[in-house]
Amino acid sequence: MIPINVWYYNDILSDWILKGTNDYQETVDEYKYFRVLSHGRKYFYASAEDYFNFNKDKYSSLTENTLDFTNVKGEVIYTQPV
Repeated sequence: MIPINVWYYNDILSDWILKGTNDYQETVDEYKYFRVLSHGRKYFYASAEDYFNFNKDKYSSLTENTLDFTNVKGEVIYTQPV
């Protein structure tokens, strides 16, 4: 089984780091984290807010004032002002 590594912001280092967990991919453990599938790989974050903050440079050119995160059903689960 593949362990889950989660991106966390480290205030002391003022940078993002990968933190190892005791949880495993392809199990129900994945539901504890915000998951993103990109280019065939899974990335894990503590929350949708962490995902947005980690990738905020990618979204800085959005023309709207908010970014909505949705679940599989298309329901908005988190809105982040940009």
